[in-house]
Amino acid sequence: MATTVLETNRWRHDLAGRDADFCLFRIPKNVFEGCRVLWNSKRLVEITLSNGRRMRGFCTITSGPELRIPAGFQDGLREAEWFECEIIGVES
Repeated sequence: MATTVLETNRWRHDLAGRDADFCLFRIPKNVFEGCRVLWNSKRLVEITLSNGRRMRGFCTITSGPELRIPAGFQDGLREAEWFECEIIGVES
């Protein structure tokens, strides 16, 4: 499961072989630092799936630092081969 940084605020996460939960995903260090993300905060993100579906909403940033995916988005991730996540907003 590879992660590729695409821009300062965007990365792609490969979901091949992932059979565990679809709740937490590590934020690449470059993105975390570039977006000045704070632990235990919320950020507006847009997630684009390999099948073209887009989802937009607030996600919690854990102290991991990981992105906690809302329950309503998780089924979409299960159906995709990869997703791109873009941090587009500031803390809520």
